[in-house]
Order: sequence, then structure tokens, then C-alpha cells
Amino acid sequence: YVATVFSIEIYKKRQWKAEQTKKNIMTGIQNVAKLDVEKRNSIYAASRRGSVMVAVHVGGITGGHDILVEHHDGEDIEEDAFIRSSHARNSSRRSRVATRLSIAASVRPVTGISGVLHSIFAYFSIEFGEDEPTTFEKVKAYVLYPISFIFRLTVPLAEMQWSKPMAIIHSLIAPQCLLFNIQMLTLVPIEGGPGLWAYVPVISLLLIVLVLITTNMAEEPRFYKAVYSFCGFIMSIGWMYCISAEIVDVITMIGVVTGIDQAILGLTVIAWANSVADLIADVSIAKQGFCRMAMAASIGGPLFNILIGFGLPFTIAKLKGTPVPIAFNSVSLIMVTFMFISLISTSSMLIIFRGNLKRFHGFIMIGIYVAFLVFILLSATNVLQWIS
Repeated sequence: YVATVFSIEIYKKRQWKAEQTKKNIMTGIQNVAKLDVEKRNSIYAASRRGSVMVAVHVGGITGGHDILVEHHDGEDIEEDAFIRSSHARNSSRRSRVATRLSIAASVRPVTGISGVLHSIFAYFSIEFGEDEPTTFEKVKAYVLYPISFIFRLTVPLAEMQWSKPMAIIHSLIAPQCLLFNIQMLTLVPIEGGPGLWAYVPVISLLLIVLVLITTNMAEEPRFYKAVYSFCGFIMSIGWMYCISAEIVDVITMIGVVTGIDQAILGLTVIAWANSVADLIADVSIAKQGFCRMAMAASIGGPLFNILIGFGLPFTIAKLKGTPVPIAFNSVSLIMVTFMFISLISTSSMLIIFRGNLKRFHGFIMIGIYVAFLVFILLSATNVLQWIS
């Protein structure tokens, strides 16, 4: 699915670039022809009046700018315009270089113990937006700071400024934290040997040596953003796995105590908790005018959850040799039935309206979900009984 979407986008982008190139070439040819006529007219006017102010276009076919040149008899308009434009570009370039050099000279890296402490404290400092934060935002930031501190300590953040001391700390802590989050800290790879916790310090030591040798305090490494983005993504998945596992354990305990069917809890509490972030994000994106993106996310998110969410657990269970019985009961029948109803209704609407969904289709989808919840609750409370 993902490969198909990306292939289509790449093909459409190449097609668009080819059309733009063709359009630019045609526009450039027209501009050159127009410029040639204007030059001839300007030269003719200059020869009749003795001197004239002529606007000459300087630049490429698809870009450039117009400069005003005073022309006298016997002068070459193009040469004078080129000289004036070259002087302007060189002056602007020298100004920018001088500005960068002055900024670089005024900002000197802090070295030594004070530099290390300053770099670490800056990484863990509380940050607000450009606007003055409200009292609620300040209280919220300070209340959530312990959680934020743990995440920053274990999750590399690519948007933060480069910090060599923090790279060393992450190399030491992140690998062990990842094993703890995915519950593989005590896994024994070799029979009779220690758990993985005993092997990871070797990896951490190699990473620390790599950071010490190949980086310095003042200059950001070349691949810092890419490496930190990838490592941060992996660590975020580890934390989500750990938190999700704890949530599932708590909900399972609630189901055992109250006697509520685990399928009902999964269809309500876990499903809502898992999807509320997507709901907020999709609504926000749609309000900003990106309706196609919101719709694609609404369909692609559940598709990812179904295919990967089903695929990985069952694959892991089969690799472990654990049988996974699936009882096709009344709840399963209701789920499959309403899933097909929603898919058929959406597909039909897309075909009928040629990809332009109307507002009432949204109300139809909401109505289908409400009906689904009603049938589930009636089935769970034995009000609605299915004949096998």
C-alpha cells in the first residue's frame, strides 16, 4: 500500500516537473523575443533623442530582474547593464559574507567544564513559544517537567541544538532504556549466559568512543539531524510500547474485576484512547484546508493498525510456537458486518460522486458507528441474542 502511494506520487511529480520545464522553456522563448523587440525600440528612441533611460532585463530565461540604465549615443546598453548588475551582486555578496563573519567572530564556543554544564542545562531547559506564555502554560510546563526530563534524557531530539555531552549521555542510557521498554532486558541470547543488559554496555561504549573521536563541542556533525531523527523515532516507539503494555494490563484488570468482556473494553476504551489523537490531528488538518491529507490519514491510520497490528503480533506468536485461537462470536460478527457496511458505503460514494465526497457522507459514517456501538452494547448485555 505504501509502495503504491509513493510510486504514484513520484510519477506525478516527474510528470509535473516535465510540464513545468516545457512551460518555462516556452515562456523563456517568448520573453527573449519580447526583450529583443524592446531593445530595438529603445535603441531607436535613443538614437533620436540623444539619451534615454532604458529598462534592461538581466538574468536567465526564467528569472532575473530589470535595471534602469541611462543610455547615450554610442554606448552599449547590454554591456553597461551587465557591469552595473555585476557590481550590485558582488556588493550584496560581500555584505552577506561580512555579516556571517562578524556573527561567527562574536559567538565563541564555551569550552571546559562550564561549557559542558551549560550545554546540558540548555538541553533540559523549559522552552516556551515566541509569545509570552500564560500562567496556565507555565504551571503546565513545570508540572509536566519530570516526565519531559525523562523523555529528553532517553529520547534523542533532532530539533534541539547539538550538544556533545548529551550525545554521550544518550549513547549510555538510550540502549538500556530501549531494552527495558520492549521488555527484553533479561532476555538470554546464549544459554547459560547473562541477559542482554550485560551486552548492551559494549555497544554504548563503542558509541561513546565514536562520538568522542568524530565530533567536537562547537560544530554540529554533518549527519546529526538524520541520525538523531532515526534514533528518536526508535526510542519513541519503545516508550509507546511500554506505556501501551501498562495500559492494556490496567484495562485487563478492570475487566476481570467488573466482569466486562475484554472485547467490549477493546472496542471502547482502548479504541478511543488509540484513536483520539488521530481524530484531533485529522480535524485540525481539515480545518486548515488540507482535506485530502485528513482523509488519507483517516483511512491510512486504521489500515496501518489492522495490517501491522494484526501481522506483527500473530507473526511473533507463531515464531514462539504459541497458538492463537480466534473465537468468531457475536461481537466478531458485528465488527465484520459493520466494517463491510462502512467500506461499501464509502466506495459507493466515491464512485457515484467521482471522488468528491459530500457532507452528508460524513453524517452517514457517524451514524454507522453509533449503530455499531448500539449493537455491540445490546449484544454484550444479552438483550440481542444471535442464533448460531
